[in-house]
Amino acid sequence: MKKVLILFMALIPALLLSTTARAGQDNVITCSCYAYPEPVLRAGILPCLSPDFSGEELPVAGKLRVKQAPIYIGGVVYKLDREDFIPVYQKYALDPLCDDNPVLVRHLTGYKTNIEVLGDYGQELLFEISGRSGNKVMRLSVSCGEFTASDRGDKYVISRALATDQSCTNMELEFAFNDGMAATDIELSVVIAEAF
Repeated sequence: MKKVLILFMALIPALLLSTTARAGQDNVITCSCYAYPEPVLRAGILPCLSPDFSGEELPVAGKLRVKQAPIYIGGVVYKLDREDFIPVYQKYALDPLCDDNPVLVRHLTGYKTNIEVLGDYGQELLFEISGRSGNKVMRLSVSCGEFTASDRGDKYVISRALATDQSCTNMELEFAFNDGMAATDIELSVVIAEAF
């Protein structure tokens, strides 16, 4: 296995180019054999340089904690940390030896979670989401029915009032990034209150 992996890593700079392939599988990118005409094209293969043989559904660290209680509109502050999010991966199939035996590679692109929301009767709601992610710069996207908002950086503040016409029953929070590096820390507070 070590010899194959060493050979695999030695061949990548000269043989691979990242191309998109659909082949019946969504969100899979196939990296196929090709001699680079220009060094700048090597940037396309960088996400393919992190093979992960640990299993298809394993989180980056720890297991997802299942939140038992939903978010109650007008209730207490709802706190989340990294263990409350599941990792999001882009999948790659590498064929460095051009022998039709690709290797599965996963590239970490974000984190997401969904939380049930109770108490939207059509009243105007005040959404307050704030938090931090250490030194990791990410894009935070939040949605709940007709409510959508986003912020970018390593500190997040979202404050918006909106009547969602009783559509806010499930809040989705998603962090996105491109560098493939795991976040060491996420702290997020969520409050949905009735606006006055």
